[in-house]
Amino acid sequence: MTRLFLVLAGVITALSILNAQELLPARLVSMGNNSIAMSSDVDAIGTNPANLLSGPKGILVIEFLPVSLYAGNDVVDIDFYNKYFTGTGQYNNRGDENGKVLTASDKASILAAFPDSVGNFLGGVNARVIGLSWSSGNFGVGVAIDEIAGSKLELPSTVLFPLNGNSPGSTFNWNKLAGSIWWYTESSVDLALRIPDLTKISRSQISDIVIGVAPKYVAGYGYATVVSRNSSIYTDPETYDCELKVNFTSQQSGIASAIFSENPDNESGKDLKAFDPFHPAGMGIGADFGMSARLFRFFTLGISVTDLGKIYWSRNDLATSADTTIVYSGYSSPTPQDIDVSEVVDSIQNVLRTVIKGTSSPSSHFTTSLPTKVGISIAVHPDEILHGVPGQIIVALEFRRGLNNNFGNSTSPEYGVGAEWRPFYTIPIRTGVRFGGDHGMRWSAGTGISTRYWDFDLGFGDMEPLIYPTKAKAVSLAFSALKFKI
Repeated sequence: MTRLFLVLAGVITALSILNAQELLPARLVSMGNNSIAMSSDVDAIGTNPANLLSGPKGILVIEFLPVSLYAGNDVVDIDFYNKYFTGTGQYNNRGDENGKVLTASDKASILAAFPDSVGNFLGGVNARVIGLSWSSGNFGVGVAIDEIAGSKLELPSTVLFPLNGNSPGSTFNWNKLAGSIWWYTESSVDLALRIPDLTKISRSQISDIVIGVAPKYVAGYGYATVVSRNSSIYTDPETYDCELKVNFTSQQSGIASAIFSENPDNESGKDLKAFDPFHPAGMGIGADFGMSARLFRFFTLGISVTDLGKIYWSRNDLATSADTTIVYSGYSSPTPQDIDVSEVVDSIQNVLRTVIKGTSSPSSHFTTSLPTKVGISIAVHPDEILHGVPGQIIVALEFRRGLNNNFGNSTSPEYGVGAEWRPFYTIPIRTGVRFGGDHGMRWSAGTGISTRYWDFDLGFGDMEPLIYPTKAKAVSLAFSALKFKI
């Protein structure tokens, strides 16, 4: 179990200068992740299947290996690190830099940097192996295979109790400590159908009503999650004894079990099977649903529900748990000269290893829900209202909310506005702003090259690293270079 925490910490730390909550095509990332009313052709896959009919008709669009990368945190930026965790810039006579001594104010500022006393650290990558779409006048179809991997750590500020020490009578708990990593593949078939006019509403008011559905097959290759409950450290005000409570549970499946098992040859790991891409550890089905409609000719309404479904994990499943209390009463020695510090440290480390690694055993199968999201968006086409506006313009407002916190999803609502302007068809200019969620306001931007037979798109989901690199806590990048229209 120690290894699980170390690997989680290592993955998150390596990615801690980067961040985003979900992965979208480069065009949509550059518009603040606004996608429900603005996606089209293969970009509609995974966002709103009804928008398959928003693209060019009768054209087959094929895309290879578009990639989205994200990672980051909501606590530390480079300036923060340099201010509190680097040296003073002064050197001693041996040439070593003098370390910084934190003041009470410094310690308070560090702890206050955790939003609601919990810091979120995220990282991930999405690569679409292949995607294709085709639409006729009233029917559209899309197919895609996506590889999705990521990690998330929720770190309570109480883990930094050594800043002020565990003073007598104090208790520090880590009930909000949690972490997870994942890797799975989604294979989807998206279908869109234009609904004929069956109402008495004027076609000038509501037109082009399209519904879409996208059944998915999900193959999971690795999953691990750790949740800490009732873990704490308490210092007795009279005896100064330190009482450490360790209480956590974890579940692992697939390749994660082989990585995080303390010993693949021990009793808990003896039945672990080698990684096999043709035999996933988890399987499941899911679906996306969407609708779009044209309102008063120049508005587009989009509604979507994405990633409904579950993954059923059944290969290399391990469960680990610990519920232990240990009390450290210090040590005594006849004379200070007889104290072997290294021996004392080693004994403490051995006790902690025994407690923290917990007890692992093969577990029964378990399920995890996909990162379900619901959203609504409305887009306006100013160039169809205002005569004389150069080029094509689309602006959209969007609301979205996750229904769970799985796989980096968030139940905190998000609001966004995005725009695309094509003063010339070949070079689009895109930007957007996102509010809410776990990470506050983010400004995004991007561009690309559009031709009759080929598109290139580049999007930055967070512009702060480019403008204020030392103050950035997040980076989100997406690009597509192999998108062809036939």
